[in-house]
Amino acid sequence: MFVSWCADKGGEAATVGRFAYCPSHVQFFRNKGQWHGSSAAFKRGDIIFFSWDGGPTADHVGIVLEDSAPGQSVKTVEGNTARTSGAGQGSGGCVARKVRPRSSVLGVGRPAYSTNGGTGTSTPSTGQAVTINGKLYGPGAVGDYVTVMGRALVRAGCSRYKEGPGPVWGSADTESFRAWQLKLGDTADADGIPGPKQLARLLAEFGTDPAPQPPATRRFTVRQGMTLGGIALALGTTVAGLLSLNPQIRDADRITEGQQISVPNQAQAATAATPEVPTAPDPVESTPAEPAPVAEPELPAVEQRLYTVAPGDNLWTIAGAHRVTLETLIAANPATAANPDLIFPGQQLVIPDASATAPAPAPCAVGGPVPEPVAPSEPTAPTAEPSAPVKEPAAPVKLPAADEPTAPSTGYSNDLPGWIEEARDILRANGDLVPSAEAIEHRAMVESSGNPRAENHWDSNEALYGGTYGLLQTIRPTFDAYSLPSHRDILDPVDSIIAGVRYANATYGSFESIAWNEGGY
Repeated sequence: MFVSWCADKGGEAATVGRFAYCPSHVQFFRNKGQWHGSSAAFKRGDIIFFSWDGGPTADHVGIVLEDSAPGQSVKTVEGNTARTSGAGQGSGGCVARKVRPRSSVLGVGRPAYSTNGGTGTSTPSTGQAVTINGKLYGPGAVGDYVTVMGRALVRAGCSRYKEGPGPVWGSADTESFRAWQLKLGDTADADGIPGPKQLARLLAEFGTDPAPQPPATRRFTVRQGMTLGGIALALGTTVAGLLSLNPQIRDADRITEGQQISVPNQAQAATAATPEVPTAPDPVESTPAEPAPVAEPELPAVEQRLYTVAPGDNLWTIAGAHRVTLETLIAANPATAANPDLIFPGQQLVIPDASATAPAPAPCAVGGPVPEPVAPSEPTAPTAEPSAPVKEPAAPVKLPAADEPTAPSTGYSNDLPGWIEEARDILRANGDLVPSAEAIEHRAMVESSGNPRAENHWDSNEALYGGTYGLLQTIRPTFDAYSLPSHRDILDPVDSIIAGVRYANATYGSFESIAWNEGGY
């Protein structure tokens, strides 16, 4: 991690790699053809790996400070070492200069550094940075515009990225732009540093990236007792609006538990706990008019308690079981407002304890009728006339060992950014191409609206493969082929990212190249 930190500060993170596990870092250099054994001549700037027992596994890592001929000892600087000889050479917590014998050296990785300021022996940049339209391009450049250029290079088929693109100019940016120059036929000027006309043509032909926009719709899983009218009220839309998004629904009165439907994405618009409720029925609805919602009486402030979400729970059933309104439950847990159907087993929710003052549950102004603690045998549809009975739900697809998502490892937040960072670290350690966090987040929102338990059982993949699953919506054969050992749970958000990224890398050259597509991948 010390070596990776140094590389990051020097603008060489993509070249040196970001690792916290020495064997994975060794494999990174082996995969790139940049590995040299312990008997080779070492060069200033090499990344040196040690094996204290002489075995094949790296125990410690440092940076070579001076050239060293075969057989000679080597001068290094290392992190997490001891100031003196003795114990703690690989776990001493200090940064120190060392002189190491060849007998403890496993080998070195030799990065193709992009800058001129490092070793003097590694591959330097073939040109100096230039300023175009007030922005620096080349070694030393930092900014979102570097990422925009990199994504355009990916779309142009000139990607040489192992990670990213990112906002810090690295050797991959130089190599990728050189590929673009060669594609243009500018062989005499193919130094990897943009020229004004070359850059302008790249951005004109392959576009710049606007700020990623959330998808207009997201997938919503129908829960027990829900009606299309109740869902429409909860999401601030109309039955007619939902039917227009879901042409597969032929009868508005017949939706089943577990069915997935498309609903408007309110992730950005949800600024309050309660969506706006229509004041009158939509005149074009083909179903009976929705009754006017019954206003909820204001409840006095009462004591709150925590409830741990169990498998199969949702906000509707939790609200009914605790005899509070859905509006009250969401108000006590503002993070649920954007995605009322996105809660996970083990999550803790604040439950307002209104048992002493709250009236019996009435029709909720947000989500339709609130179910009683014990669900009735037939749900009550909020329509003026009796509706047709709800169909029995189809038998669910059985997923081995995937009943609920696994909690991420300690040190990562239990949310989409945390799952993404954990997956990127695991991909890095495995030597895979690592896309940017922004690319993964955008793809996840397109595929599942950030819901790791999302399942799709309505398109052609259902008949062929039993549906698509998880954060990045993979079919099981694809997930099984591209998942990693100890990451085999298709509904685990980290495992889903890992498999989806590795599949895209293998199929399309990089995940980044398909991350911004509007459709599937």
